Parts: sequence; structure tokens; C-alpha cells
Amino acid sequence: MIGSSPLYTLYRNGIPEITVHGEIVVTQKGRVVFQTGDTLGEYPARSLLKPFQFLATGMLTADLPLWHITALGSYSATKEQTETLHHWFEGDRQKWFEKNRVPDSFPMEEKHRAELKAAGKGPSKWFHTCLCKHAAILEACEKNGWPSETYQSEAHPYHAALLKYLAKYLGDHPRVCVVDGCGLPSPVFLSSELAYLFEKLMSSATGTPEHTVASAMHGNPEWIGGPKRVDTRLMQANGHSLIAKEGADGLIGIGATALKGAPGSVGILIKLSAGFYPELAALALTPVLESLGLKGSSEVPKGQEVRYHFEPFAKTAQKVWDLSPSVNETIAVWPGDVPFSREVALDTNQGSHLTLSSIKTTLHVGTHTDGPNHFLGQKTGIDKAALDLYWGDCQVVTVKVMPGEVVQPAHFSHTAIRSKRVLIKTNSYPNPQKFNEDFVALSAEAVEYLGERRVCLVGIDTPSIDVFTSKTMDAHKATEKWGMAILEGIVLDKVPDGFYEISATPLKLENADASPVRVALKEIR
Repeated sequence: MIGSSPLYTLYRNGIPEITVHGEIVVTQKGRVVFQTGDTLGEYPARSLLKPFQFLATGMLTADLPLWHITALGSYSATKEQTETLHHWFEGDRQKWFEKNRVPDSFPMEEKHRAELKAAGKGPSKWFHTCLCKHAAILEACEKNGWPSETYQSEAHPYHAALLKYLAKYLGDHPRVCVVDGCGLPSPVFLSSELAYLFEKLMSSATGTPEHTVASAMHGNPEWIGGPKRVDTRLMQANGHSLIAKEGADGLIGIGATALKGAPGSVGILIKLSAGFYPELAALALTPVLESLGLKGSSEVPKGQEVRYHFEPFAKTAQKVWDLSPSVNETIAVWPGDVPFSREVALDTNQGSHLTLSSIKTTLHVGTHTDGPNHFLGQKTGIDKAALDLYWGDCQVVTVKVMPGEVVQPAHFSHTAIRSKRVLIKTNSYPNPQKFNEDFVALSAEAVEYLGERRVCLVGIDTPSIDVFTSKTMDAHKATEKWGMAILEGIVLDKVPDGFYEISATPLKLENADASPVRVALKEIR
């Protein structure tokens, strides 16, 4: 499951051009201290796991040779790096190249890749980013007497050693595995678990294997990635305060020493929903890193401006607006309709063991939604309404209309309708406890205008989308053509125009003509 929410939007001359979705999670002392969405994602670790895959080989020495350091990262295979690898795999190490089962690949580095293609040369395993990781596993096979022919199998002893190592930090429980692009099994983790692994790597005590690996990473950033790579640039910018590792399909893991905001070691995981776009990921990380006193590695593209949809370590939660008035005996209902009343059968305040009560009311009380059978004969009731109409992105729009008039398409000329759900603020029904007949309603043409823009729910801060005197219910009937849901009686006086998430699902009242609803809006940062 991908845990995804909008991270930021790039604007050009005030017009939104690109919105980047994904997930950022920060851990400290094993606890999630910040996350951008409401749900933690679950992902194959892929190349993000390389430092830990190397630790599980048992091949760590106090003074790591450079080819072991390369096993910690996904090197770019520049011409210079590849030539160095050729020297490393001479002599006794040649067998670890010959037995290596990484697929043939072109270098990640653009210059070397272009030179090879221009010379008519094809891909080779010399250029695969996982070459040295596989070599380290083959070295461990020789040291431990493990079979080298099956080292890519999930049943191989090395994979058991890896899971045992990871269990030290994440607990010993079964893990689903997928096959990585290099052919090795890749365990699946929660985003918070991946962040915590990098936190532990960064917070490890001097002299531990983890500290040796972390020191090797921030001490040799060009061998963890390569020229222009995001993980390399982050480590170059922050020195010994940060380690970083790019992973496949939009993952970056970071362990860092926070200098402010949350002093101490933290783990950071970012996953882009769209996959491997490291520059976009780097831009998403910038406010998180800066809030910790660290440096980012990306700049806003020329000609664009960025607006983030999250605030790192914000002390206040996303604001939620309640758009429903209190329902009690004083709430106004449509003249002649059934007023609200509540009868208490048992009361704990009078000695009963519990409180029980019943209500009698019109279903069009307070904030409510109309069923098609309210205005069209032989149509279905509110219990058949599609719930997705009432739940998702929405837009609040103010219209300036005189009391008693109706909204026309021209009244929307000041703003573009960009959401499937639109709530219209008229400010013409100021007091839910006092019914005034000159409230603003919608014209059938306004409903048609919204329908043409694929609006699936229209809401209004008055008792009806039709005028008080209407007998033909033209606005209501116009919604039927578009399958548009209706919300009436919402309270919008304190809600600014803009974009939100709405929750307003009706009760499942069989064959009913309406249902009261509790409407909530959550801001979208």
C-alpha cells in the first residue's frame, strides 16, 4: 500500500503546473515524530537496503576497502569508477565477478552511457549499480561455506542472515519478499521501519559495525552514488551530519543528526508515488531538512515557485471545520415541516443505569442531503446514494448575490471551478435558528454550469438550492442529469474560499427522501 498525499505544487506565474504526491516519515528513538499523510505506506526496500545487506554478510572490517564501500551504495558507473572496479576484480576477486548474476546494464551516469552508445558498445554487468553488493554476498558465501550458485534464492542462508540482522531492530516476524531488479529477494517494510533503520545507522555508537558503515558512507559520498546524484549531494552538503541512500522507484532513506527542531538522531524516509524522480524528491525534502538545521540539495526550477502542502513538525494539526449547526429544539425547519424534538426514556442523571432517547424530526433538518425521491417521483431514496460523492476533495466558493436572487453561471466568473465538489457561500441565511425566506438559491443554469465541469456534489449555506417559493424545483431536477449530490444547510461563514477535503456521508435510511449529515472539512496544505 502506498501512503500518499500532496507534498508540494509547482506554480508558474501563479498557475499550478505540477503537484508531487508521496510520503515523508521522520522517526526519532523509534517513534514517528512527523509524517505527511494519515497512513503509513508499505514498500519493498530495494536498493535502500544495501548498507544493511552488507552488514548481514559479516564481511565488515575496521578499515573498509573501497570496493566494500561501493557495496553500500548504488554507484553511477562513471568511466573512472568502472576502471577502478576492473582493478579491484583482478586476481582472487575475479571469481566474484564471474559468479555475479547481476543483469547487464548501462551506466547510470549520463556521460559514460552516451559514450558507450556512441561507440556501439552494449550493456554489461560492469555497469550495474548492485555489482559490488552481489560480490560481497559471494565473498560471504565462500567464507561461510554457503552455496554460491543459489545466493539469489529466498531460501539461501544469506537471506536468513539478513532477516536475522534486521530483526534486531524491527522485531522477528515473517516478511513478504519481492524480487528486486538485480534478482535478490527484497523484504517489504513500513515506511516508518525504513526510516528507523537509517536512524539506527546514524545513532550507532563508535566502534559498532553500524557506525563504521555510516562513517564510510558520509566519508565517501561519491561511491554511494555519483556525480549529480541526490544522495551524494546531500552527504556532500552536510558532511558527517547526514547519510543518505537512494532506492529504486522513488525511495530515499536518510539518517541525520538534527541540529535544531528535534536535536538528536533522526531517520527520514521519502517515497514518491510516481517513482524514481530524485530531483523532485530532493525538493520535497528541503523543508524537512531545513527545519532540522540541515541543508537540502535541490533548487526550485527556474520560472516556477513552490508551495508546500505540509509544515514539518507543525505544533498544530491540520484544521478541521464543522459545517453543521447544532440540532436541537430551537433549530429552524422549513415552515410547515416537522420540528425537531427529543424524548428521553431513561436518564442516568435521574438514577437510571443508562440514558436512552428518541427523536422526531423532518429529515431535512440542519445540514442534510436530499435523495432523488424528494423531488422526482418513483426515484430511489437516499440509502442508494453513492458514498464517494460525499467524500474527497472539494472547493469553497463565495458568490455575491442579493438576498432572494439566484446564482447564475456569471457569478462564478471570478474563480475557476477546479474540484468535483463545490460548496457555495452566499451568507444569506445567517441564523440556523431563524428561518428567513429571502435566502439565495441556485438557478438550473448554474447547476448545468457546474455539471459541465464534472461537479458531482453541490452544497449551499441555505435551506435549499431552489428558491423558497419554487414549486417546480428546477435546480433540484437539474442535478439529476449529472448524478449530482446535494448538500443544504451547511455553515460556511468562517471558512475561507479554497480547497479542502470533505466528509459528509448520509445515513442509510431506506427509501428516505433525505438524511441529516455531519459535514467536516479538512484543510489541504
